Order: sequence, then structure tokens, then C-alpha cells
Amino acid sequence: MITALSNVLSLGSFLALIAVGLLPVARRHTAARLICIAAALLLLVIRTSHFVFLVNGPYSIDLEIFRAAGRAVLTGANPYDPSPEIKMVSPPTALPLFTGLALLPGKWAAILLGVVNIIGAFALVPLSWIALGGRKGPAKEISWIELAVIGIAVGVSDSAITNQNLGQLSVIIALAVVGAFALEISGRAFSAGVALALATIKVTTLIPILTIVPNKRRIEPRLVAGLIVGVVILSVAVVHPSRVLLLYVADLQKIHQLTSAGEVNDYTFSGPETGNIISLRHAFYRVGIVNGNILAIVDGLLLSFAGASLMWASWRGKLPRAGLLALVCLYSVVFIYHRAYDLVLLALPLVYAFALISENVGTVRRLAYGSMLSMVLALYLRAVGMSAISRQWHESSWPVRALIMPSITWLILAAASMLFFAIAISDGAGQICEPGLSKSNAGKARSV
Repeated sequence: MITALSNVLSLGSFLALIAVGLLPVARRHTAARLICIAAALLLLVIRTSHFVFLVNGPYSIDLEIFRAAGRAVLTGANPYDPSPEIKMVSPPTALPLFTGLALLPGKWAAILLGVVNIIGAFALVPLSWIALGGRKGPAKEISWIELAVIGIAVGVSDSAITNQNLGQLSVIIALAVVGAFALEISGRAFSAGVALALATIKVTTLIPILTIVPNKRRIEPRLVAGLIVGVVILSVAVVHPSRVLLLYVADLQKIHQLTSAGEVNDYTFSGPETGNIISLRHAFYRVGIVNGNILAIVDGLLLSFAGASLMWASWRGKLPRAGLLALVCLYSVVFIYHRAYDLVLLALPLVYAFALISENVGTVRRLAYGSMLSMVLALYLRAVGMSAISRQWHESSWPVRALIMPSITWLILAAASMLFFAIAISDGAGQICEPGLSKSNAGKARSV
């Protein structure tokens, strides 16, 4: 068991926990500051070699699935062919990107995507700081050194490395989502909508984000227009408009096919790769609810309740906007179905949690600290090790099945719960201010 756990928690995970975990005290203690910086630099050095294409050339198995879909578009074939060897489930809005990648030689497509993924993973933290309001928001006191430490922790996490080595698109999707938040706060609502249209590459990530589009009893029409225009343009950019609806139907059929028993997205014990799945349905299945209909009902009710609560809080202005952005990112990664490489979206809630730690004391500080460490640990749980445990121990004791195998999902739920209560307590005390508002004026603005 010790050997198996060592395959899940690497040296990098401990360095990341040290680097980020000591940040709250690093402002007051020089020794802690030096340890944070040293741990972050060591983490950067030892983890760079994990990016496969920098050392051994392209790996990118999922990229080949995307490029195959692009080649199908170029030849007029069906990118969602029902044959078992075709694993394409991304919606038609992703086809322009895949077609562009298909036009490049395989090696150069992998290198191009690899460069974008690596740079993008490191850029997510400073972009999140901007999206939270920059020098006018709740994270205004965070220094560039602190942002750099958090940025390194995200940029070389197992989530980011797995995303890169598989040729996945989670970093691009996270950039689109966080970029949309940054554009929204700067007043460029139409561009924010277009950025969200790009995030439709993974619909299960985007749908939860839409719950906070209604904001303070108003829906920004320019954002909605940008989203609609972006989706339409992406949908018809490389396929004839007459085929678009058929392709969306074919995509839904393909999703259903790949979630059936024994297929790659099957969350049950029959699934070949379940160790890095993030899903309430997967977690409750491991707990012992094996009836598919009951799982669907429980999953649907819980996700609907969480989404409705976020929408209500956004519509009524019950929570600070920056806090809602953080919570909706956490909600997004457990919505229906995600994988460990999708956790790069946690960059924004990580920055926000650290801002709460820096500006508060007592219960709020402790809750935010627990949330931050839970997110860091989730980012560093090794996908390969989790899959190995899933294959070897699925018939062992209940604690292993129920707690260890879906541990990433439990960590995200714990992080979201602690962050919610930290926000609620701090906001109730008038300690969180909206971007651009002083603490003295924040309460007045909420009471108007």
C-alpha cells in the first residue's frame, strides 16, 4: 500500500504544499519566504523534465484523436463516426481548431500545442489575478513573488503536465474562461462572450460558468451576443451549415457510446481509466450506490441545487463577484464529468483563497487555508497512480473504494465547501470588497 501511495503523491506534491502552504507566513518571516522560493524553484527544476515533448519528443495521444477529426472534416467524412476506434466527443465548435491542427505535420502540431499549453499553464495565475480585479480587487495585496510561486505550483502540477503530454485542451479552455472573466471586469462584455464561445470546446466546463452570467438582476446583452455569435461562427467555420445540426446529434450519440460499459469514459469498475475521473456519479458509485438510475437522480439533484444556488447568489448579488468566480470554477470541474487534467482551472480559486488568507484572521483564514491546500493536493494527485490503484484495489475494502479512489472529487468538494463558508463569513463581516470599491464603500454598494 505504501508503494502504491508513493505513486500517487510524488516529491513534487510535497514541494508544492511547502511552497504554497508557507506563503501566508512568508510575508512576516524571512526564513519562510526563502523556503517558499527555494521549494518553488526546486519544484520547477525537477518537474520540467516531466513534459515529455521537451525531452523525448511528442506523446500527445489525445491530440491524434483531435487531428483525426480535423482530417475527417477536410475529406468530408463524419468526425463522429460510430466505429469503436473513433474517440472524438468534442462539439462541432472545436472542429476549426482540430482542422487547423490537422493541416500541420504531427510533430509540429504537438510542439505548437505543447508550447501553448506550457506557457498558458503558467499564465493562468497572473490572468486570474487580473480577472479578480488586479490592484482594485480582493487580491490587490498579493505580490508578484507570491503570484510566481502559485503560478509555478499550477504550471508544473500533475494536472498541467498530464494535459500537455496527452495533447489535451484543458489549459486553452481555462484560458478562455478566465480570460472571459478578465474581459468582463474590464467592460469588454462582447469579447468576454466570444471567449466563452471558445470554451465550448468542453461543454461540461462551460455550462456551470453560465450560471453566473445573470448578475445583480441583470443579464449583460453584449456578453450573450458575443457568446451566440462566437458559437455560430465556430460551428459553421469549417463545415457546411446544413451539416451542423446533424453533427451535434452525432456528437451526443458518440458521448453516449463512450460512456457505455467498458468504454473509455465509463466510471464503473468496467471502465479502463477511472482513477482520474472527477465526477459526483463516479464518487457515489465508489461509495456503494451502483444503481445507474439512482446515481443519475442523485447526481442531477446535487448539481442542479449547486448551480441554482450560484445563479441565485449571482442574480441577487448575495456574494462578492470575485468569490462567485472562484466558486463557479470549483463547481465547473465536478460538473457531470471531468478528468484530473481539467484542474488547471483551479488557478483562479487558488489565487482568491490566498487573497482571503492574506486579508483575514481567525475562522475565515483557517477555512481559506484548508481550501487552498485541498486544491494544491488535488492538482498533484498523480493520474497514473490513481488509475493503477483503481485497477488493483477495486474489490478491496470499502474505505479504499470510497475514499481513496475518488479522492480528487472529495478534495474539490472539500475545497469548495471551505471556500464558500470563508466567503460567507468574511462577506458577512464586511471584509470582502468588490473590485474597484474600498472596504468602507463596499457595504454601502451592496445595500443600494
